[in-house]
Amino acid sequence: MKETMSGDVAFVLSKDLILEAVCKMTQTSYTFDEMFRGEEGLSALQEFGNIIGSVYVKAIGEYTGMRFFLSPVLVGLE
Repeated sequence: MKETMSGDVAFVLSKDLILEAVCKMTQTSYTFDEMFRGEEGLSALQEFGNIIGSVYVKAIGEYTGMRFFLSPVLVGLE
């Protein structure tokens, strides 16, 4: 029997961690504000979220024996 569930995973990350990850992924030196002026920084941050989310959900799936299917990551900053 297949059941469909939906939900959200939220990550609260420090600005320093986000900046370091995006700079390493893009091999570019940004300030936090500069990172979001173009598409490259935001795209790298979304990919970082995809990677972290996928690993997290995969681990839960292996532990529970359930299968999960992810949707693209949305980024929100406060």
